[in-house]
Amino acid sequence: MSDINDKFVIYYASRGYRTGRTDVTISVYDTANSAEINTQTMTELGSSGIYYYNFYPRKRTTYTAIMDCTAFPKKSHQIIRIEKQKISGAVTIPKIAFPPKTWQIKEKESLLETIKNISKSQLETNKTQINALEKLNEKSYSNQAILAKEIDIIKTQMFSIKKETSELIQKGISDLNSENNRTILNNETVLTSFTELKDTFLRETNQLSKTNFNQVLKQLTEKVVELSNLSDETNANLKISNELFSGNIKEKLSSLNSQTDELIILLKNATDRTN
Repeated sequence: MSDINDKFVIYYASRGYRTGRTDVTISVYDTANSAEINTQTMTELGSSGIYYYNFYPRKRTTYTAIMDCTAFPKKSHQIIRIEKQKISGAVTIPKIAFPPKTWQIKEKESLLETIKNISKSQLETNKTQINALEKLNEKSYSNQAILAKEIDIIKTQMFSIKKETSELIQKGISDLNSENNRTILNNETVLTSFTELKDTFLRETNQLSKTNFNQVLKQLTEKVVELSNLSDETNANLKISNELFSGNIKEKLSSLNSQTDELIILLKNATDRTN
């Protein structure tokens, strides 16, 4: 009687003992109708037309094996009971020889010595690691001190650069204001000169007589040329001033240009009257 995991050979012959078949199959079910072997191919025994399958049961129960051939069917079944085997006769338990106590003492001493060596080796390794960590810690403190010193130097340099930049900006603004004031004074001087020249021109024009008209006209022409040059210079100065500051200079310049045009018209009328 087979037990669990013992090989149990199941045999089957197809109809007519056909040989060389590969369609001979077997299925094995337990008492709960669960398939432990599901449609497995059986192996032919030589060329006898008899097929077999090596079954290894996994539990103690009653199995039903069903075999068949697809092309030449001849369904067959077999009941297999798997039970615990009974041991018959007396059972002799062999004696175990234990080693003497001396051996146990030596082994114990050897084991303790081995443990001590391992512990010593571990302590030395830990000490080495601790020393390495202490060195790394010291190096870290040193690096932190160097870094703090470098940061202080950078802060000092940045403060100095900021101070110098502020001083340069203040100086530039002061110089620009001074230059602008000088430009404004120059423009006011030019305007005053221009006004005086215009008044003189008008006064002399009113005093013209027919006898000295040509000579006066020539002088007036020279003054107009001088006035035109002065106007060009004034325009250049006013352009620079207007680019720096926006004020009433443009209106004054426009007024001067208008007055210049009036002088030119007066001169033209005088020339026509002479002709």
